[in-house]
Amino acid sequence: MAERVAAELAEIAELYELADELLQMRLLAAIELVANWQRETRRMFPALFTEPRAEHETAQAYAVRREKAQRFGLIRLMAADHIKSAGNRRRKATFNAKEANEAAAIGMEVDEYQKHKKDLKLTAKMARIIADRAAV
Repeated sequence: MAERVAAELAEIAELYELADELLQMRLLAAIELVANWQRETRRMFPALFTEPRAEHETAQAYAVRREKAQRFGLIRLMAADHIKSAGNRRRKATFNAKEANEAAAIGMEVDEYQKHKKDLKLTAKMARIIADRAAV
């Protein structure tokens, strides 16, 4: 039991060190690092620097810690959506490349091709509506 508590305290100390390093980094790099950590460990990065103001703590020291907590909270919040957003960006890039290839094969611009595709869908939908009304 004592070893487990010691291991958890060591992990918390390491997390505080990592959090201090993250706060020195650019926001996007810190977000990516936290997102990867969360994906690897399969748990949320713990909220750090959020303890209430201690009696011995000065107002200036508390303000500095509060600012750290706000920035770190922002990093944690954005890291939660980072992996999902990266997947969405990858799928969107694949879709755009496919659309560009199909448009080039037909000899159209991408915007024209998308409008043409939309018009074809609308025409087919209208044909189905007309057929359904005629069947009644």
